[in-house]
Amino acid sequence: MTSRPKRLAIAALVPFLALWITAWFDGNVVNEAVAQAGHNYDIAPASLAYSVSYLIAAGGGLAVAAVAWWMRDQIVGLVYLVVGGFILFDGFLVARLAWSVNGAPPVAPEPIANFLTQVMSSTMGRSNAALVVAAAMVLAGLSSFALAGQEEADQEEADPAAS
Repeated sequence: MTSRPKRLAIAALVPFLALWITAWFDGNVVNEAVAQAGHNYDIAPASLAYSVSYLIAAGGGLAVAAVAWWMRDQIVGLVYLVVGGFILFDGFLVARLAWSVNGAPPVAPEPIANFLTQVMSSTMGRSNAALVVAAAMVLAGLSSFALAGQEEADQEEADPAAS
């Protein structure tokens, strides 16, 4: 059995890598393929890049879900829920808090506005595939609560003297 610190490290590393690889592919490979399609009018490489981007995102989402199921831990679920939700709804936060509307200054102070904008620009590519991984993190976080709660109920049912 793997020790708890190793399991927590894996639970942190998997979604980070899934988000990073997805955002990198979407922001670099897909962008380059689309730019080339604009120059030579051949959309086949761009279409392939989009498809691969979604495959990577789906694989990342499945990896996150598998780790959440493997961990069945409420703390990991909470972290996945908060981090995934932040990345997933960062575009909304930027639009509401970090951008000037009708000449009025942004609601958020400049350091927060800059941070929100940086996160958005680093995770949103042409296909927004990283947001698919972030959505999987939210769902995996919610399911982690259900799995951990079910395990606790099963343990209490099996050993009523422990209550």
